[in-house]
Amino acid sequence: MGDTRTPLLEKNLVVSELDELNRLFNKWRFFRMLSALCGGSAIIPAATDYELHFSEQRTAENCLTDDSSTYAARDIVMALSLLGIAFLIPYRYYFLKWKRHIPRTFRELPSLNKLTIMQVFEMRKKASMGEWLGDDMIPAIVLYCIFPYPWLSATYTVPQQISYQEVEVCYFFAELFYAIMYFRIVFLILSLFNYGKFQNQAAMRYCAKFNVKPSPTFSMKCYINQRPLTMLALFFIVPGVVIFGLITRIFERPMMLPNMDFDYAGNAMWGIIITMTTVGYGDTVPTTISGRVVVVLSAFWGGIILSLTSVAMGSFLLLKSNEKKALDGILLSKVASKAISTAMKYYNSKEVGLLKRHDQWKEIKTALRDFNDYKEENAMTNTIDYKVSGLSHRINTVEAQVEDITQILQTVHDKLDNLMIKGQDKSDNN
Repeated sequence: MGDTRTPLLEKNLVVSELDELNRLFNKWRFFRMLSALCGGSAIIPAATDYELHFSEQRTAENCLTDDSSTYAARDIVMALSLLGIAFLIPYRYYFLKWKRHIPRTFRELPSLNKLTIMQVFEMRKKASMGEWLGDDMIPAIVLYCIFPYPWLSATYTVPQQISYQEVEVCYFFAELFYAIMYFRIVFLILSLFNYGKFQNQAAMRYCAKFNVKPSPTFSMKCYINQRPLTMLALFFIVPGVVIFGLITRIFERPMMLPNMDFDYAGNAMWGIIITMTTVGYGDTVPTTISGRVVVVLSAFWGGIILSLTSVAMGSFLLLKSNEKKALDGILLSKVASKAISTAMKYYNSKEVGLLKRHDQWKEIKTALRDFNDYKEENAMTNTIDYKVSGLSHRINTVEAQVEDITQILQTVHDKLDNLMIKGQDKSDNN
């Protein structure tokens, strides 16, 4: 009975290790998303506070606020921001615990890379302070600490020239911090890419096989490769227009110029769209230094989007292999029908003159030559495609065989490591 129960017990133990790995994986993704949601949602009460306290009597050189409303929205902003920072702690805890737990699953799912026992011990060691603060922890904490504090009422000025006159544009620090908060949307988008078919245990095993770091940016690249136009619209164009447009409005709104109505957010976004597409109508122009800096950054972002759009449109318009075969078949049938119809005309025109029949015979030869040329070209293309597909099949077969051999060698390697550990334990006991 002991011999039959032991393998079952070990199997249940291994299954529980894999379940624990999946549990830790889902835990750290959940807390990262929760942190990003809290930090990102703090933008809503911050925007409410900005709109409630912006005074209509404000000018470029006089910072005035509308104190008819309370500052309760700032308390909500602070609470959500601190919650975002707090949820980063369990996120990092479960993330590092998940990384340390990976070697414990190698008995059931051996690593696709050959690892020595020292590398396994390195993966199992306790996380250092540098690992706790690694990746995006410090940028996230710094960004979540920047928000309009409830007690903050200080101002600063930016000296510049407007229409050949020296002007000191006045801003509240709360407005500057509110503008910086919009970059929390980037963390929210990156947290979304921790989910999906490119961020699971199977995908991470293949990433480890080819030495690729399974990060949100890698997942974003994969989705862009699959859905280029959709990804560009949802995660590049729309966030860029919203973020740069609203930040430009914050810096340009105090100017209150008659022909530049940045009080309306739609005008600011329209100016960003015109800048990003390099059209430049000139109907909305930033006049402050801060606003111009934001517009210049949006121009660089627009250049990136335009280049990605060209690549996406090129891949979208490129024919797939089955579409190319359909096109070749249609064109070949057109050439063949032309040759047949020309031959039928020649056959049915027996009573015309010799000169006319000679011209028709030349048309037949031309049509047949075109048909043969196109058929040979199509046959050559199909032959190349067949050879390439055959070569790809052979490569896949060889890769599968190599992977099987690698798993066998890994099993032998693990057994040798276990023997070495047992021998070391015996020597330590003696």
